[in-house]
Amino acid sequence: MRKYFWLGLWAAAALAIPSLSLAALEQRFVEPDPILLEEIRELFPEGREVAPRLLDFRVDPNIRLYREAEIELTFLWEGAGFQNSFGYFLYQDLDADGVVSESEFSRRETLWENASQVGSGGELRSGETLVLGKFPAGTRMGFFLEANGYRDSNATYFTLDHLNPDGHRHLAMMATSDREWIVLGIEDLPWDRSDRDFNDLMFTVRADPQSALEEAIESGNIPVNRGPEPAPPSPDLPEAPEKIVGVPEPIREAAASAPAYLEGSGLGCRLSPASQETFERYAWRLQWAGLAYLYFKRRGKMP
Repeated sequence: MRKYFWLGLWAAAALAIPSLSLAALEQRFVEPDPILLEEIRELFPEGREVAPRLLDFRVDPNIRLYREAEIELTFLWEGAGFQNSFGYFLYQDLDADGVVSESEFSRRETLWENASQVGSGGELRSGETLVLGKFPAGTRMGFFLEANGYRDSNATYFTLDHLNPDGHRHLAMMATSDREWIVLGIEDLPWDRSDRDFNDLMFTVRADPQSALEEAIESGNIPVNRGPEPAPPSPDLPEAPEKIVGVPEPIREAAASAPAYLEGSGLGCRLSPASQETFERYAWRLQWAGLAYLYFKRRGKMP
Protein backbone atom coordinates (compact mmCIF):
# COMPACT_ATOMS: atom_id res chain seq x y z
CA MET A 1 0.00 0.00 0.00
CA ARG A 2 2.85 2.34 0.90
CA LYS A 3 4.43 1.74 -2.52
CA TYR A 4 1.26 2.83 -4.31
CA PHE A 5 1.02 5.90 -2.09
CA TRP A 6 4.48 7.02 -3.19
CA LEU A 7 3.71 6.15 -6.82
CA GLY A 8 0.65 8.36 -6.65
CA LEU A 9 2.58 11.14 -4.94
CA TRP A 10 5.32 10.99 -7.58
CA ALA A 11 2.78 11.02 -10.40
CA ALA A 12 1.09 14.06 -8.87
CA ALA A 13 4.42 15.84 -8.50
CA ALA A 14 5.24 15.04 -12.12
CA LEU A 15 2.18 16.98 -13.19
CA ALA A 16 3.90 20.09 -11.83
CA ILE A 17 6.44 19.70 -14.64
CA PRO A 18 4.42 20.37 -17.79
CA SER A 19 4.79 17.90 -20.64
CA LEU A 20 6.56 19.48 -23.58
CA SER A 21 6.24 18.77 -27.27
CA LEU A 22 9.18 19.34 -29.56
CA ALA A 23 7.43 22.35 -31.09
CA ALA A 24 7.13 23.94 -27.64
CA LEU A 25 10.82 23.52 -26.82
CA GLU A 26 13.24 26.37 -27.33
CA GLN A 27 15.51 25.49 -30.21
CA ARG A 28 18.83 27.14 -30.92
CA PHE A 29 22.03 26.50 -32.80
CA VAL A 30 25.33 26.14 -30.96
CA GLU A 31 28.36 26.10 -33.24
CA PRO A 32 30.43 23.11 -32.07
CA ASP A 33 33.89 24.05 -30.88
CA PRO A 34 36.46 22.35 -33.17
CA ILE A 35 38.62 21.53 -30.14
CA LEU A 36 35.60 19.93 -28.44
CA LEU A 37 34.80 17.91 -31.57
CA GLU A 38 38.37 16.69 -31.81
CA GLU A 39 38.29 15.65 -28.17
CA ILE A 40 35.03 13.76 -28.74
CA ARG A 41 36.27 12.00 -31.89
CA GLU A 42 39.25 10.72 -29.94
CA LEU A 43 36.88 9.32 -27.31
CA PHE A 44 34.50 7.72 -29.83
CA PRO A 45 36.59 6.53 -32.81
CA GLU A 46 34.59 5.20 -35.75
CA GLY A 47 34.47 1.40 -35.98
CA ARG A 48 36.53 0.82 -32.82
CA GLU A 49 35.45 -0.09 -29.32
CA VAL A 50 35.36 2.81 -26.90
CA ALA A 51 37.69 2.82 -23.91
CA PRO A 52 36.47 0.58 -21.06
CA ARG A 53 36.39 3.52 -18.63
CA LEU A 54 33.43 4.94 -20.59
CA LEU A 55 31.46 1.78 -19.79
CA ASP A 56 32.56 1.28 -16.19
CA PHE A 57 29.73 -0.32 -14.19
CA ARG A 58 30.32 2.23 -11.43
CA VAL A 59 29.27 5.03 -13.80
CA ASP A 60 25.60 5.98 -13.63
CA PRO A 61 24.63 6.78 -17.26
CA ASN A 62 21.75 8.98 -16.11
CA ILE A 63 21.69 12.62 -15.00
CA ARG A 64 20.83 13.45 -11.40
CA LEU A 65 20.29 17.05 -10.31
CA TYR A 66 21.00 18.27 -6.79
CA ARG A 67 19.78 21.79 -7.54
CA GLU A 68 17.40 23.42 -9.99
CA ALA A 69 18.95 23.69 -13.43
CA GLU A 70 18.10 24.28 -17.05
CA ILE A 71 19.09 21.35 -19.28
CA GLU A 72 19.93 21.52 -22.97
CA LEU A 73 20.87 18.81 -25.47
CA THR A 74 23.03 19.40 -28.54
CA PHE A 75 23.16 17.02 -31.49
CA LEU A 76 26.69 16.30 -32.73
CA TRP A 77 26.50 13.57 -35.36
CA GLU A 78 25.33 10.03 -35.95
CA GLY A 79 26.94 7.01 -37.56
CA ALA A 80 23.91 4.74 -37.69
CA GLY A 81 22.56 2.58 -40.47
CA PHE A 82 19.11 2.95 -38.93
CA GLN A 83 16.80 5.95 -38.73
CA ASN A 84 16.50 5.99 -34.96
CA SER A 85 14.13 7.83 -32.66
CA PHE A 86 15.50 9.44 -29.51
CA GLY A 87 14.14 10.94 -26.32
CA TYR A 88 14.45 11.29 -22.57
CA PHE A 89 12.54 10.19 -19.51
CA LEU A 90 12.29 11.23 -15.87
CA TYR A 91 12.09 8.59 -13.15
CA GLN A 92 12.40 7.80 -9.45
CA ASP A 93 13.19 4.55 -7.69
CA LEU A 94 10.08 4.89 -5.54
CA ASP A 95 10.36 1.61 -3.67
CA ALA A 96 14.16 1.94 -3.32
CA ASP A 97 14.74 -1.60 -4.55
CA GLY A 98 17.41 -0.49 -7.01
CA VAL A 99 15.35 -1.64 -10.00
CA VAL A 100 13.31 0.99 -11.85
CA SER A 101 10.41 -0.14 -14.00
CA GLU A 102 8.81 1.84 -16.80
CA SER A 103 5.82 2.36 -14.52
CA GLU A 104 8.09 4.55 -12.41
CA PHE A 105 8.70 6.95 -15.31
CA SER A 106 7.01 10.25 -14.62
CA ARG A 107 7.64 11.50 -18.14
CA ARG A 108 8.78 10.01 -21.43
CA GLU A 109 9.26 12.39 -24.34
CA THR A 110 10.48 11.70 -27.87
CA LEU A 111 12.72 14.57 -28.93
CA TRP A 112 13.81 13.51 -32.41
CA GLU A 113 11.47 11.19 -34.31
CA ASN A 114 14.22 10.80 -36.89
CA ALA A 115 17.60 11.27 -35.22
CA SER A 116 19.44 11.24 -38.57
CA GLN A 117 21.59 13.98 -39.97
CA VAL A 118 21.45 15.73 -43.31
CA GLY A 119 22.81 13.41 -45.99
CA SER A 120 21.90 10.34 -43.96
CA GLY A 121 18.13 10.32 -44.36
CA GLY A 122 17.37 13.08 -41.85
CA GLU A 123 17.40 16.83 -41.27
CA LEU A 124 19.57 17.25 -38.18
CA ARG A 125 22.73 19.33 -38.33
CA SER A 126 25.63 19.29 -35.91
CA GLY A 127 25.00 22.00 -33.34
CA GLU A 128 21.21 21.86 -33.28
CA THR A 129 20.22 22.30 -29.65
CA LEU A 130 17.04 21.70 -27.66
CA VAL A 131 16.48 23.51 -24.37
CA LEU A 132 14.44 21.05 -22.32
CA GLY A 133 13.63 23.62 -19.64
CA LYS A 134 14.24 23.95 -15.91
CA PHE A 135 14.09 20.92 -13.67
CA PRO A 136 13.93 20.89 -9.88
CA ALA A 137 16.48 19.46 -7.49
CA GLY A 138 16.07 15.70 -7.18
CA THR A 139 15.33 15.19 -10.89
CA ARG A 140 16.65 11.99 -12.41
CA MET A 141 16.86 12.03 -16.19
CA GLY A 142 17.60 9.12 -18.49
CA PHE A 143 17.60 8.66 -22.26
CA PHE A 144 16.25 6.12 -24.68
CA LEU A 145 16.71 5.22 -28.33
CA GLU A 146 14.27 3.27 -30.49
CA ALA A 147 16.37 1.39 -33.02
CA ASN A 148 15.04 2.29 -36.47
CA GLY A 149 12.08 3.83 -34.68
CA TYR A 150 11.32 6.23 -37.54
CA ARG A 151 10.67 3.24 -39.79
CA ASP A 152 9.80 0.15 -37.81
CA SER A 153 11.20 -0.05 -34.29
CA ASN A 154 13.26 -3.17 -33.61
CA ALA A 155 14.14 -2.57 -29.97
CA THR A 156 14.27 0.23 -27.42
CA TYR A 157 17.46 0.82 -25.45
CA PHE A 158 17.48 2.76 -22.18
CA THR A 159 20.15 4.23 -19.95
CA LEU A 160 18.77 1.86 -17.32
CA ASP A 161 20.60 -1.28 -18.38
CA HIS A 162 18.18 -3.78 -16.90
CA LEU A 163 15.40 -2.50 -19.19
CA ASN A 164 17.35 -3.32 -22.35
CA PRO A 165 16.41 -6.47 -24.29
CA ASP A 166 19.96 -7.84 -24.06
CA GLY A 167 20.61 -6.56 -20.53
CA HIS A 168 23.74 -4.70 -21.65
CA ARG A 169 24.72 -1.05 -21.50
CA HIS A 170 24.01 0.88 -24.69
CA LEU A 171 25.19 4.32 -23.69
CA ALA A 172 28.77 5.48 -23.11
CA MET A 173 29.49 8.83 -21.51
CA MET A 174 32.30 11.08 -20.41
CA ALA A 175 32.62 14.66 -19.22
CA THR A 176 34.81 16.98 -21.24
CA SER A 177 38.06 18.17 -19.70
CA ASP A 178 36.52 21.53 -18.71
CA ARG A 179 33.48 19.77 -17.14
CA GLU A 180 31.17 22.00 -19.14
CA TRP A 181 29.64 19.19 -21.20
CA ILE A 182 28.74 15.55 -20.75
CA VAL A 183 29.24 13.69 -24.00
CA LEU A 184 26.98 10.71 -24.66
CA GLY A 185 27.09 8.10 -27.39
CA ILE A 186 24.52 5.37 -28.03
CA GLU A 187 24.88 1.94 -29.63
CA ASP A 188 21.76 0.88 -31.55
CA LEU A 189 22.47 -2.84 -32.12
CA PRO A 190 22.34 -5.81 -29.73
CA TRP A 191 25.59 -6.29 -27.83
CA ASP A 192 26.62 -9.44 -29.70
CA ARG A 193 26.10 -7.80 -33.11
CA SER A 194 27.47 -4.30 -32.52
CA ASP A 195 30.88 -2.77 -33.21
CA ARG A 196 30.66 -1.05 -29.79
CA ASP A 197 31.93 2.30 -31.00
CA PHE A 198 28.84 3.93 -29.42
CA ASN A 199 28.51 6.65 -32.05
CA ASP A 200 25.19 5.70 -33.62
CA LEU A 201 23.94 8.89 -31.98
CA MET A 202 26.26 11.47 -30.45
CA PHE A 203 25.01 14.37 -28.34
CA THR A 204 25.98 16.49 -25.36
CA VAL A 205 24.20 17.55 -22.19
CA ARG A 206 24.79 20.95 -20.64
CA ALA A 207 23.32 22.54 -17.51
CA ASP A 208 22.80 26.10 -16.32
CA PRO A 209 24.20 26.67 -13.76
CA GLN A 210 27.26 24.61 -14.67
CA SER A 211 27.75 23.67 -11.01
CA ALA A 212 24.63 21.48 -11.30
CA LEU A 213 26.36 19.44 -14.00
CA GLU A 214 29.56 19.23 -11.97
CA GLU A 215 27.57 17.75 -9.08
CA ALA A 216 26.00 15.23 -11.46
CA ILE A 217 29.46 14.30 -12.72
CA GLU A 218 30.71 13.70 -9.18
CA SER A 219 27.65 11.78 -7.96
CA GLY A 220 27.48 9.59 -11.06
CA ASN A 221 31.20 8.78 -11.08
CA ILE A 222 31.24 10.05 -14.66
CA PRO A 223 34.83 9.95 -15.93
CA VAL A 224 36.38 13.27 -16.92
CA ASN A 225 38.52 13.34 -20.02
CA ARG A 226 42.04 14.57 -19.48
CA GLY A 227 41.92 16.52 -22.72
CA PRO A 228 44.49 16.60 -25.51
CA GLU A 229 48.06 16.19 -24.40
CA PRO A 230 50.11 19.34 -25.06
CA ALA A 231 52.86 18.91 -27.59
CA PRO A 232 56.27 18.81 -25.91
CA PRO A 233 58.39 21.91 -26.60
CA SER A 234 61.14 21.53 -29.16
CA PRO A 235 64.37 21.61 -27.20
CA ASP A 236 66.99 24.04 -28.43
CA LEU A 237 70.25 22.38 -29.27
CA PRO A 238 73.14 23.57 -27.14
CA GLU A 239 75.61 26.07 -28.48
CA ALA A 240 78.84 24.61 -29.77
CA PRO A 241 81.49 24.33 -27.07
CA GLU A 242 84.76 26.11 -27.52
CA LYS A 243 86.46 22.76 -27.88
CA ILE A 244 84.74 19.80 -29.47
CA VAL A 245 86.08 16.71 -27.74
CA GLY A 246 86.83 13.60 -29.75
CA VAL A 247 87.16 15.25 -33.18
CA PRO A 248 90.54 15.66 -34.90
CA GLU A 249 92.05 19.14 -34.87
CA PRO A 250 91.60 19.92 -38.61
CA ILE A 251 87.86 19.19 -38.46
CA ARG A 252 87.52 21.02 -35.12
CA GLU A 253 89.11 24.16 -36.53
CA ALA A 254 86.93 24.15 -39.62
CA ALA A 255 83.73 23.39 -37.67
CA ALA A 256 84.34 26.22 -35.19
CA SER A 257 83.92 28.71 -38.02
CA ALA A 258 80.70 27.25 -39.47
CA PRO A 259 77.52 29.10 -38.34
CA ALA A 260 75.10 26.23 -39.03
CA TYR A 261 74.10 22.75 -37.93
CA LEU A 262 76.53 19.94 -38.76
CA GLU A 263 74.04 17.75 -40.58
CA GLY A 264 74.91 14.09 -40.51
CA SER A 265 78.14 14.65 -38.59
CA GLY A 266 76.84 13.09 -35.40
CA LEU A 267 78.03 16.02 -33.34
CA GLY A 268 74.45 16.96 -32.36
CA CYS A 269 75.23 20.57 -31.33
CA ARG A 270 74.56 24.09 -32.53
CA LEU A 271 77.55 26.07 -33.74
CA SER A 272 78.23 29.69 -32.96
CA PRO A 273 76.58 31.94 -35.59
CA ALA A 274 79.46 33.96 -37.03
CA SER A 275 78.40 34.87 -40.54
CA GLN A 276 77.23 33.19 -43.69
CA GLU A 277 80.22 34.53 -45.57
CA THR A 278 82.65 32.91 -43.12
CA PHE A 279 80.77 29.63 -43.37
CA GLU A 280 80.95 29.59 -47.15
CA ARG A 281 84.64 30.42 -47.01
CA TYR A 282 85.45 27.50 -44.75
CA ALA A 283 82.84 24.97 -45.80
CA TRP A 284 85.07 23.38 -48.41
CA ARG A 285 87.82 23.00 -45.79
CA LEU A 286 85.38 21.14 -43.54
CA GLN A 287 84.42 18.75 -46.32
CA TRP A 288 88.04 18.05 -47.34
CA ALA A 289 89.15 17.72 -43.72
CA GLY A 290 86.41 15.13 -43.15
CA LEU A 291 87.39 13.16 -46.21
CA ALA A 292 91.03 13.28 -45.23
CA TYR A 293 90.21 12.09 -41.73
CA LEU A 294 88.23 9.12 -43.04
CA TYR A 295 91.00 8.27 -45.53
CA PHE A 296 93.79 8.21 -42.96
CA LYS A 297 91.61 6.50 -40.33
CA ARG A 298 91.01 3.58 -42.66
CA ARG A 299 94.74 3.29 -43.12
CA GLY A 300 95.27 3.23 -39.36
CA LYS A 301 97.05 6.57 -39.20
CA MET A 302 94.33 8.46 -37.29
CA PRO A 303 92.69 7.72 -33.91
